[in-house]
Amino acid sequence: GSTISNALISSVGNGWYKLSFTASFASATNMWFGFHIANPAYTSGDPFSSFFAGDGTSGMYLWGAQLEAGSFPTSYIPTAASSVARSADTASMTGTNFSSWYNQSEGTFVVNTTPLSATNINFTGGVFTLSPTSGVGGGSFDLGQGAAGTWKWWRSNGNMMIDFGTVSANTSAKLAVAYKLADYAAVANNGTVGTSSEATALVSATSINLSGQFANSPFGGYLASIVFYPQRLPNATLQSLTS
Repeated sequence: GSTISNALISSVGNGWYKLSFTASFASATNMWFGFHIANPAYTSGDPFSSFFAGDGTSGMYLWGAQLEAGSFPTSYIPTAASSVARSADTASMTGTNFSSWYNQSEGTFVVNTTPLSATNINFTGGVFTLSPTSGVGGGSFDLGQGAAGTWKWWRSNGNMMIDFGTVSANTSAKLAVAYKLADYAAVANNGTVGTSSEATALVSATSINLSGQFANSPFGGYLASIVFYPQRLPNATLQSLTS
């Protein structure tokens, strides 16, 4: 037997769709999965009888099939005749691509994301990190999942740390995090705004890294959008943007 979870379908444009799911198998033998056009008359019984026999014209195109061990699907990994292992995805923006819009003194990020797990066993599973010139750590800003099942907005070179909202697995969350010296805030889904007045100097960030900074605690989930405002927006506005 098997248990299917995290079944998702999303449009990628031009009539193409990405399909994904996670399966847990009771046995390591006789495992199979596939895609086919279903027979509309099928209700139950032998799954092979659910196949559509065809009418000479109907069909579908398949591309990029991928099977991997893990609790959630990753991005497409090109292969040829054998399996391929690769490092975790590390999407980042640096140089003038980053500095052209980032405001050092204050700002607000609004994020729409879907975590696949309610908790992260490490200190934080990062949605994104703002990193200083010296690289990750040493004063970075991080938005991620805390080990206790809450969202966390924190800075690694001081005491600014805000736990806010509850993380719900496979549920879209709207998050807003704001920074300004001694005036930090974070809110999830139009909930209660968490704040901090910690006054250590602001991070001199030179890059933004998606999925966090720590190799042992990447973010397991989906990042649908991230929007930046070059000012510390009022708390009521943060709530409105996450409603």
